[in-house]
Amino acid sequence: MLVREDGLPLGGALHHIRFTRAAGAFSAHDRQRAGLLAEHLGLTVELAG
Repeated sequence: MLVREDGLPLGGALHHIRFTRAAGAFSAHDRQRAGLLAEHLGLTVELAG
């Protein structure tokens, strides 16, 4: 889900994405894919367990 919040730096523009997983840890492959996504989008991508 993407949520816009006013009053943030960059005028509320998207500046990071966080993925969560209810059970289990993210694999090395998941972290690698998140890194590629971050690079492609020019954003911070967080993986949270």
